[in-house]
Amino acid sequence: MKALNPYILPGDLVFDVGANLGNCVQEYSLRGAKVVAFEPNKELADHLHQRFSHTNSVYVENKALSSSSGLINFQICSQAPAISTCSTEWHTGRFKQYTWDKEVTVACITLDQCIDFFGLPKYIKIDVEGYEFQVLSGLSKPVDFLSFEFTSEFMHNSVACVNHLEHIGMTHFNLGLKEHETLFIPKWLSSRALKAMIADLTSQHINLWGDIYASKTSITCSKLEKMQSTYQIKTV
Repeated sequence: MKALNPYILPGDLVFDVGANLGNCVQEYSLRGAKVVAFEPNKELADHLHQRFSHTNSVYVENKALSSSSGLINFQICSQAPAISTCSTEWHTGRFKQYTWDKEVTVACITLDQCIDFFGLPKYIKIDVEGYEFQVLSGLSKPVDFLSFEFTSEFMHNSVACVNHLEHIGMTHFNLGLKEHETLFIPKWLSSRALKAMIADLTSQHINLWGDIYASKTSITCSKLEKMQSTYQIKTV
């Protein structure tokens, strides 16, 4: 998920919701961003604390995000921790052969509360295994850029996410398929055009997945390339 990396400049604030092992966190941090990593799985959150203990640009929150604050049940799949989720519907999709063998109660907060505390991020990445709409329902104001994971079997969830984002002022959309490094479409689309494209793609490809991107403004790939060349990425 490097498609939006060129948008991220040194000093930008990024929210990584569903940070997992922290590979995206590392990418954002290397670009000079300040990153808040949200991870409800305590074992993974502990891993993130250890992995990024050498830098003060990464802050780890062992919390889930949802439409309201409080407590929520988080179901852990020990076979594949990356597909652990707060969504019961997720169990009926492409990973239905897996077993979610542990359930824990975790604290949850909203994106609005995160913004009130940490500030307005340049980019929000959401990867929460079928719980995207609930997370986005806790956001009432637009940010520059946002992405969330989609899967073809739960496109009703993705359409609801797009509709909500458009309602709060994020009116330009793009797409990344599977594990991608570039955006699928050269020019950002309206919500209507994106939903039509997704419907066409999912009718042709079983088990399609990827990420939907949203922005307050349209930006072309040529502009992206120019931004990419403005500075060097740090190396470790």
